[in-house]
Amino acid sequence: GTLEEVMEEQRLYLNKELTLADLALALNTNRTYISNYLSQVRGQTFYDYVNQLRIERVSLPMLKEHPEYTLDYVAMASGFASISTFRRAFVKLTGHTPRQLSSNP
Repeated sequence: GTLEEVMEEQRLYLNKELTLADLALALNTNRTYISNYLSQVRGQTFYDYVNQLRIERVSLPMLKEHPEYTLDYVAMASGFASISTFRRAFVKLTGHTPRQLSSNP
């Protein structure tokens, strides 16, 4: 399967410790191939790609549907190992802090 299919079907982005090597293993390919694909085709690093999936697939829907959840909870449930990485990735992707988005109707 393609990178996108495997990431979606197996929800690999939820693994806080996901590495490029783990993804290569899941795709039965090598790290260099995936790294080159991400940078040349998607224009992203591995971590930017994974963080984008975490935010789009988990964080944003969770913040909209459950504004009562703490940011710590949302970050951990989305696959982030730390709240600081979550905040940084969130702002980079959306241009807003998680709190700004969760407090808007």
